[in-house]
Amino acid sequence: MAEIETVTSVLHFTEPASAADITLALRPINPGTDKQALLDLYFIAFHKTHEFNGWPLEEILQQAESDINSTLANLHPQASCLAEDQEMGTIVGAALIDEDGTHLRHIMIDPTWQRQGLGTAMLHSVTATLSKAEKTSLRSCYALGNEPSRKWHQSMGFDEQQM
Repeated sequence: MAEIETVTSVLHFTEPASAADITLALRPINPGTDKQALLDLYFIAFHKTHEFNGWPLEEILQQAESDINSTLANLHPQASCLAEDQEMGTIVGAALIDEDGTHLRHIMIDPTWQRQGLGTAMLHSVTATLSKAEKTSLRSCYALGNEPSRKWHQSMGFDEQQM
């Protein structure tokens, strides 16, 4: 498979963001018990995106396993969060932060929950936690050509960085 070109962007924050109004519960990630839910969410959120266009199902699942294993092995557990639909008992969103608290590795949202403020709520949760740990910025990457991701990053205040 061809390498996907990415754009790196940075969000600078000086104080915690106010909580967004959502009806889902945000909770910390438990790497031991949440791995399968994260794998399922990864597939649901990403399998039809620009990055995986034309990939065979088996390769998407392998990439999911690789990405989630790598992310969980280097996770900032206090800053990362899951969004859970407690009524249905399902994970519908996740914001995964690297262990040093400087990089948003993945933000994943079940497509049926997109454009309802969930990404904003998870980002606010992340930045509030990171602010308490005296962090002032967060890097993130998105694939060149992934217009919805670019627009979200831009609307959240991420600035593109020249590499």
